[in-house]
Amino acid sequence: MKQSSGGDWFFDLFTSEAEKLLTSISGMVFPPIGEEYLGSWWIDSLPDGVDAEVAAVDGGGGFIQFSGGVVYIVRAYGYVSGGEPERLLELKLHYVRDSKILDSLRNWLELRVARRVLYRLKRGAFLFMDGSLRSTIVSSLSSIMALGGKRGISSSSLIYSLLYSLYSIIELVELVREAKDKGVSIVYISKDSSYTVLKEKILLEKIASTLSNDKRELIINELAWYPLSHRSKLAYIRREVNSAMRSIYDVGLDKSYFDQHFIADVIKSRRGYSKLLRIPPSKTMTRYFDKYRDLLEKIVEYSVDVLGDGKDLWEFENASKRFIDKLPLIPSTVSSYVKIGIFDWPFLVEIPWLDKKFFEPGREFVDDSREFEEIISVIVNFYVDSAFYNVPLVVAHNNATIDAKQLDLYARFLENLAYQYNTPLRSARRTLLARKR
Repeated sequence: MKQSSGGDWFFDLFTSEAEKLLTSISGMVFPPIGEEYLGSWWIDSLPDGVDAEVAAVDGGGGFIQFSGGVVYIVRAYGYVSGGEPERLLELKLHYVRDSKILDSLRNWLELRVARRVLYRLKRGAFLFMDGSLRSTIVSSLSSIMALGGKRGISSSSLIYSLLYSLYSIIELVELVREAKDKGVSIVYISKDSSYTVLKEKILLEKIASTLSNDKRELIINELAWYPLSHRSKLAYIRREVNSAMRSIYDVGLDKSYFDQHFIADVIKSRRGYSKLLRIPPSKTMTRYFDKYRDLLEKIVEYSVDVLGDGKDLWEFENASKRFIDKLPLIPSTVSSYVKIGIFDWPFLVEIPWLDKKFFEPGREFVDDSREFEEIISVIVNFYVDSAFYNVPLVVAHNNATIDAKQLDLYARFLENLAYQYNTPLRSARRTLLARKR
């Protein structure tokens, strides 16, 4: 018998359960996360917008599945105010399809375009990069950790994602060094972020101040790293927390309650920005790279067994040697959340910080207000609304992103060109089926 699809068969059950829930929590008091957590970490104003020479870089990419392998298409676009853009596009043929290869290749290309743009900028200019600086570093280092694990190499895709990650770290270190020498500010901007680094510091430090010395010391030591490395120990402390504050402690440990949620709850409709906060390294990652030379030698040995000889292996060994020299020079990261529009979500701003090395622990606020206020002034100047939160970055994003129509056009052209060159590159059946829809 056919059931009606016009109504909700579960609404009566929902109503019943909702009444039970509200009855069970009637009279309970939930400590609000409100203005009592608003301290000196938030600057409750914004400077006036200031015009400046700016550039912006973003990248895009996609796959084309062929019977002879997978072609990775990545491109990066560098917007330069008052000048022609910088553009790079690369095609790579591999026999495995893996989004990690695509991401690491795109990161590498973006950084190469950024270095090209940097050569054209004058002292005092600003180079905006789309995304998160620390995430770029961590994703690259994670690719190395994946290949250097106890299980060894499970797929050649790990080798190629690592290769492009090695190049990304090399390019990033060079970009930061050259920008410093030239007097250009590198500013990473991310509209969406899943960081909990600020929320944890504010809430967990407040809870720690109410606990005994040993429990307080455990929390403070944990905050020296990001992410928190011993959550089970922190969860065990919960029973020592005053019952009125336990919900706050739970929120402090909740990985799904992001910094942006916390700021929205505390700041409400205020405009402003948070003080610069250093994002510490992962404790696990730091320990992993303590013996990085031995680690890379082990990875090269793995790769020899998989790749054999040839150009790929030579390129891998060369990149590994260069990476060893650059690893100690990876910049630390300081972050801030900027809220320009009253009803806007605060976005994440990160800049490289050379006063500490990347692998040094420590989650502390950094007093660099004058220089950072200048960066905020330029960000404010190029803000329109939540959609056009940074006009140069929006321009770079729109030009770099590869949409479905462009990807299909690239696929058709490459297939026709392959036919003329008499190569075995033919579209896979599922690619052809996708075109017909």
